[in-house]
Amino acid sequence: MVKALNVYGKESAPAKYSFTIRPPWYLTPWAFAGYIAAFLLIIWLAIQISLIRLKRKNERLEQLVRQRTAEISAQNVELSRQKKEITDSIHYAQRIQNAVLPSIKDIEKKIPEYFILLKPRDIVSGDFYWLSDTGRKIIIVAADCTGHGVPGAFMSMLGISFLNKIVNEHKITQPDQILEKLRENVIQSLKQTGREGEQKDGMDMALCVIDFDILTMEFAGAQNPLYLIRGNELLETKADRMPVAYYENMSNFTSRKIQLKQGDCFYMFSDGYADQFGGPQGKKFKYKALKELLVKVKDKPMSEQKGILERTIQDWATGSENNGIRYDQVDDILVVGIRI
Repeated sequence: MVKALNVYGKESAPAKYSFTIRPPWYLTPWAFAGYIAAFLLIIWLAIQISLIRLKRKNERLEQLVRQRTAEISAQNVELSRQKKEITDSIHYAQRIQNAVLPSIKDIEKKIPEYFILLKPRDIVSGDFYWLSDTGRKIIIVAADCTGHGVPGAFMSMLGISFLNKIVNEHKITQPDQILEKLRENVIQSLKQTGREGEQKDGMDMALCVIDFDILTMEFAGAQNPLYLIRGNELLETKADRMPVAYYENMSNFTSRKIQLKQGDCFYMFSDGYADQFGGPQGKKFKYKALKELLVKVKDKPMSEQKGILERTIQDWATGSENNGIRYDQVDDILVVGIRI
């Protein structure tokens, strides 16, 4: 048995007292359990507070959304009301515009074989046709005013009013002189001076004067030509390259005389038909295609020609070959066709 010795080499006496070292209370397992419980409680309380705040925020957002939805709904109702008022006004303007156009019955008295294809882009039109019977001669106009919709319609009303004054009141029947006087009226009424930045409103026009007794036609054009089909040949009579408005290089309009024959068909038009986008590549219809179409349908009754032209341009813009793309009408469309 090994005995414990003290520093002097003697056997140590057994200890009289013994001590046990214990950790402080805050380091005991129960304390750690309390710490964990408290930590979890704090996290739970934080989560609950966050959920309450989030709920209140969502309630405020829902209230704001309901408020904005109500405001938008009220705005939509107001916009619908305003749109209806504007549309009703434009439809009323359309009735006025139609009323000042020549009566179909008046046209049929002198020209039994004809058609007029007029397709406004926006209810009212900047394109217009006009006719006057002077007794021996018939004056026919196909015009394309600057713009379309309401602005174009205002210009068309000016054009019709000026033509009535020039032809019916002042008795001017020479086509070039009519365009000259019309240009003077447009420049004067719109106060055009040629200043930089000034609006260059005006109109392009094809105008012909027909004497049915001797089968002659006098034609004058501002930008827009005349197509005459005789047999299988299409003859184009060029227009002067200037509008009925102020123009930098203004000169006198030119009158051209054409001897007509029974069976001749002639056509006047605006640029709306040729400029319509469509087809498989989304391109303009163009004047070449228009010429080919007119030659193709020349022998058909004029009313049937109108239907073919209307269906053709509709199919061009919205047909199945357009890869599902529907092209909106880009401009007013006017085509006038007459058979002698």
